[in-house]
Amino acid sequence: MLALLVWWMIDRSRFGMGLKVIREDEDKAQSLGVPTFFTKLVAFVWSAFFTALGGGLYALWFGDLDPVFQFSILMGAHMVLMALLGGVRSLFGPLLGAIVVGSAIEFFKLQFGDSQFHLVATGLLLALVVLFMPEGVIPAGKQLLARFGPQASSIREVTARELADAVASEGPGTAGRNDIKEPLSLTENGSRS
Repeated sequence: MLALLVWWMIDRSRFGMGLKVIREDEDKAQSLGVPTFFTKLVAFVWSAFFTALGGGLYALWFGDLDPVFQFSILMGAHMVLMALLGGVRSLFGPLLGAIVVGSAIEFFKLQFGDSQFHLVATGLLLALVVLFMPEGVIPAGKQLLARFGPQASSIREVTARELADAVASEGPGTAGRNDIKEPLSLTENGSRS
């Protein structure tokens, strides 16, 4: 929870904007005056702090660390999948990925026991995420909502009647537009009324 709070604060700070600019183009960031070396160094220190804190709490919880288990390629693949599944550029993306992947791993281990089916499921899920949702689930969901949700128009469509009603409701004394009172209509013979 502390890591999410710090991430949220950094994301909305000037330092966070510097990190985003460095992510996009480091040379342009440096030309804009962002101290790239110092910014990356501070980001590395924050990352190391929370990694060490997590490792210390993990060791305290389990009582010991076994290098064969903790540093296995499978544990690293699970962590990468957690980050990729939720989306690495969103605040709650990796948290969502950790919940989904952690639950899926436990489900497969309970359902299929010591079989290696959870490895197949992990590999399949990783391939699907990389192929179809490279930005993660949360950005993919936002794109899907934007595609099928209500579309914002850059042009305000106003009918002549709505315009005339708006001008009439403003009353006299509006800046140069009080001469329009009623919309023009044509009579049957084509003359204006």
